[in-house]
Amino acid sequence: MPFLPLSYSDLLLQAAAFLHWLAHQLKGPGILLVAIADSSFLSFPEGNDVLIVILSTNSSWSQMAYYVSMTIVGSIIGCLLLYTLGR
Repeated sequence: MPFLPLSYSDLLLQAAAFLHWLAHQLKGPGILLVAIADSSFLSFPEGNDVLIVILSTNSSWSQMAYYVSMTIVGSIIGCLLLYTLGR
């Protein structure tokens, strides 16, 4: 397959699709990775919220709380990463 140059927006869309696929495969750690990316260098408007709803469907409250906690921790890590790089 020959190399096809991608525009910046195409590259971001492919990265977003990959992170959402990864989140579905890894469940909690996947949401953590999406939250880190969302809070630092990529932006997925409401991406974490949608993933929490999808993964929490037919799950217990403790499982939902786990997904929410992973999102919170990922957002904090992403913000600290961006803060550290920007400083």
